[in-house]
Amino acid sequence: MAAGISGGGERPRVYEEGQDPKELFDLFEPPTPEELAGAIVENLRPLGQRKIRSRVHAEGDWHRAVHIWLADDHGGVLLQKRSEFKDTFPGRWDVSCGGHIESGDEAFPTAVRELEEELGLPAAVAEKVEKLYTIACTNKGTTERHGEFTCREFQDFFLLRVGKRHDLSMYKYPPGEVTEIKVMHYKDWDAKVAANDPEYVPRAPHYREKLCAYFDGLFRVK
Repeated sequence: MAAGISGGGERPRVYEEGQDPKELFDLFEPPTPEELAGAIVENLRPLGQRKIRSRVHAEGDWHRAVHIWLADDHGGVLLQKRSEFKDTFPGRWDVSCGGHIESGDEAFPTAVRELEEELGLPAAVAEKVEKLYTIACTNKGTTERHGEFTCREFQDFFLLRVGKRHDLSMYKYPPGEVTEIKVMHYKDWDAKVAANDPEYVPRAPHYREKLCAYFDGLFRVK
């Protein structure tokens, strides 16, 4: 792992049930057809309204989230297995670290906080996080504990480079949110999701294509 990135320390706001159903999200106008098809989102259009998490997922409102991908120098990305308590896609492998942007908050501090809460990384990691882009994605499903959900998100993507190889012993994760972690090459992750493997959180084609194109350029893959 890169120098200066370490686990440990206090991790505030860890929920044994996987999330706080009463946290508030700001709501936004739907994306344009071009944005929904994969165009980069340049400007968000707030509605001036907010709603609790449980209603947002039940009613399909557009809200914000961060997706932070941790990658080593060989294209290995960290994946986390979501706990069985999560209100969307419990028990499935997903992005290295992620979370919703609460009402009044912004993407960068949310990303730093989620790295601390979900993986035990210190706030000093902030200067190593790189903002990539924002896209609009939607997902639907149902869970035994929480029922049906429609998750419509403007997703801010971030990258954290961790050096030559991941050191899994450096990550400290709360079992209420994360049950397991592993490293997989990004192309292998893409193949699993493209094949609709039920062990992985489904992702829209433009989610995968844009991320893999970025990694291809980063690792000079032809």
